[in-house]
Amino acid sequence: MKTQQIIFLILSSIILSISAFEYDVDMAEKLSAYSLASYCSSSRLTSWTCGKTCDRVEPLKDVKTFENEKELFYMIGYSQKEDAIVIATRGTLPWSINNWLTDLSASKVEYQNCQKCQVHQGFQQAFSSIIDSLKTEFSKMRKQYQNSKIYITGHSLGGALATLLVPEIYKLNNNMPVDAFITQGSPRVGNQHFSNWFAENNNFSKMSARITLNKDPVVQLPAYSFPFSFKHIGNEVFYKDPSIKHEFTKCLKPEDQSCSFGIYFATNIIDHQSYFGYGWGSELLFCR
Repeated sequence: MKTQQIIFLILSSIILSISAFEYDVDMAEKLSAYSLASYCSSSRLTSWTCGKTCDRVEPLKDVKTFENEKELFYMIGYSQKEDAIVIATRGTLPWSINNWLTDLSASKVEYQNCQKCQVHQGFQQAFSSIIDSLKTEFSKMRKQYQNSKIYITGHSLGGALATLLVPEIYKLNNNMPVDAFITQGSPRVGNQHFSNWFAENNNFSKMSARITLNKDPVVQLPAYSFPFSFKHIGNEVFYKDPSIKHEFTKCLKPEDQSCSFGIYFATNIIDHQSYFGYGWGSELLFCR
């Protein structure tokens, strides 16, 4: 009997170690606030005067923003309180036809950083249009704040862009993991090989979380099933209620039935706009 108990305890500890990953609710809430701030106008961000959207978190210093003709946007700045470089890639603007065309393109293209990896064509094209500028700004800021932490975040389309960004910042950071990589409502980005590659590299981050919320339809896109065959990366943190930030389910592996993959008829766009109870749909109208 003792032997069976010992075996059970050993197996239980192995299962727990496999399924566990670090998640800090306060950090996730903070980076989600920076994600929301990235929807504000450049002028309000550089002066950090975007009302309650900016008041939720510490002001960023030396803020640089970038927006191209396709209305793709990022912000980068330094948090003195956190001693961290913060990068937030913006999600889809509701009125942007260009952003919607990016989201709706569901073809795959080869991804150069790993064998047999493929990623969403629209996301890759969007990412290619901002990465050179972002690398330049990050290198400047890294030189200025040499020992600072690095946080990367993004919501919706911004979550997909952040997913493509984190391996690039990892390389620029001398192949050292970033300190936090957290997305909200990200769609699927790549194929099975891409998902596996992320897992093999521990998501290129000391702490990572792909946050999902209840019946958010965006996290179910592009389709998992054949012939689309997209697959999420892991480290999912699934919330049923956006207002109860300490009640969630953690799923190490992607497409776990215990998390968003187990939700059928995920058609509530309000959930996509409700992470941490913030007004993702309304606040951007007042900080543009």
